[in-house]
Amino acid sequence: MNTRQATAARARGHDGARSDTGNVVMLSIGISLVLIAAAAVFFAVPQFQAMHQAFGVDLPHLTRWLVGYYPGLFLCVFIVPAIWLAWPNPARSGTAALLFALLLSGLLIGGSLFALYLPIFRLGAAVS
Repeated sequence: MNTRQATAARARGHDGARSDTGNVVMLSIGISLVLIAAAAVFFAVPQFQAMHQAFGVDLPHLTRWLVGYYPGLFLCVFIVPAIWLAWPNPARSGTAALLFALLLSGLLIGGSLFALYLPIFRLGAAVS
């Protein structure tokens, strides 16, 4: 085995499997990030739901969808290992899963905040 083949074998792991410790650590961090984001949304939605009911306003479609289906956001956790398993380069599957988890958790939190504050923005626009 020459130097190039040895370097490639080290990058893939012992047998090319996805069991490299770094990949597993990145996968675990990615799953944890998405779980934390989903939990934050899960605990925030009922607070906003009570506030929206106190205002007595008609909710936009996006907000109604989030209020109706927010427990299902925990299913997004399964996307991260799916990316990890489906990634074509096993040596980079952990990095891909972690980057996707960062993107997904940002979208979960950012999109949920937008959907939850949308009725407040509309109410503020109607007042002024």
